[in-house]
Amino acid sequence: MKILLATDGSAGALKAAERMRGILRADDIVVVCSVVRTPSSLEEAGEALAGESDAVAAASLRAVEEVLGSAPGRVETRILFGDPVRAICRVAGEEAVDLIVVGHRGRGDLAALVLGSVSIGVVQHAPVSVLVVR
Repeated sequence: MKILLATDGSAGALKAAERMRGILRADDIVVVCSVVRTPSSLEEAGEALAGESDAVAAASLRAVEEVLGSAPGRVETRILFGDPVRAICRVAGEEAVDLIVVGHRGRGDLAALVLGSVSIGVVQHAPVSVLVVR
């Protein structure tokens, strides 16, 4: 089975990685993705901000790799750019994954309404089944 595990470095994302560790088989492939939110133009944010975001994304990937540790299967990592929901769904299609796994941050209804919820967006737009880990 090919699984896309999306991470933002949050406790919910690490919990999702822990859940994955317990169910992986030797022939599974896990594509771990962290998304750097990019403004419409990188010039607006400045190069320093873009570099800092890359570092945060890389740290998120390393944290998940540590959680997965010696779990069976193969782990690949990717840093994506853009809107998280669109990027995750796009890569899921491109990689022909069987399942997307995301963590739930536990924001309240109002915060999710104002800030948006990546897990809800992925569930609504994903080309495959989605497991949301709480």
